[in-house]
Amino acid sequence: MKINFLKELKSHVKKALDDDEVKKDCTSKLLRNTNTTGEIIFKTSSIIYGIEWVDEVFKQVDPKLKLKWHSKNGKYIKKGVKVCTITGKCQSILSGERVALNFLQTLSGIANSIDQYKNKIKNTGIKLLYTRKILPGWKYAIQKLCKSMKCHAHRDDLSSSILLKENHLKLIDNLEEVLLKAKKKNKFVVIEVSNIREFKLVADNKNVDRILLDNFSIPHIKKILHITTKPIEISGNINLSNISKYVLKGVNCISVGSLTKNVNCSDISLLIK
Repeated sequence: MKINFLKELKSHVKKALDDDEVKKDCTSKLLRNTNTTGEIIFKTSSIIYGIEWVDEVFKQVDPKLKLKWHSKNGKYIKKGVKVCTITGKCQSILSGERVALNFLQTLSGIANSIDQYKNKIKNTGIKLLYTRKILPGWKYAIQKLCKSMKCHAHRDDLSSSILLKENHLKLIDNLEEVLLKAKKKNKFVVIEVSNIREFKLVADNKNVDRILLDNFSIPHIKKILHITTKPIEISGNINLSNISKYVLKGVNCISVGSLTKNVNCSDISLLIK
């Protein structure tokens, strides 16, 4: 399904502004509504991402506000660097401040995490995958971010591919029959296994496109890689400290749920000059 980015962006921002009752900001309205200048400054070093969301926030709050960006999405920003200058009515800047920063710090934090993981596996040919472990309402924003940073989707949604996981397998009596039915749907088929015995049951099945090894030890992964040419995905408790251990010949992709689940937001401020 083709998604209209501008429509999704406007809707996402409007919902966030409505949630924050921006039009009823009873604090900013106490101030004399003079023209002023604000600056968005990174308080920690990070990749920046989310400029379109900040622009849309202030556009919806007050179309007369002027934003001048000094960087672009995907760039590495050092601590203390000013990335944007905002000029206009002080009430408008202050009313939109929190929602704008929420978008920018969240998306920048995810982008920074992706960048760190990708640096760990660069030049290996292994694809980094993000999963569907995404905060509700943020799906399209995060998908757009990940795509721009060449972090691939494990699957975009429940309709895009077939993934048979632990709970599915518990409800299957005839796995061969289910895999045959799955392949007839003309979908990419992934099956998760939790031990070598389960792996051997599907290793030679022509209806399986990729096998997901979940929470396997390094020795067991190496053993499997020696006996198969089937595309292999690795997942389970993988982090920046240990991902390098999974960079093995024969591993096609590594999925990391924490990329979008355990978000470490970048520290960013908006300060009035």
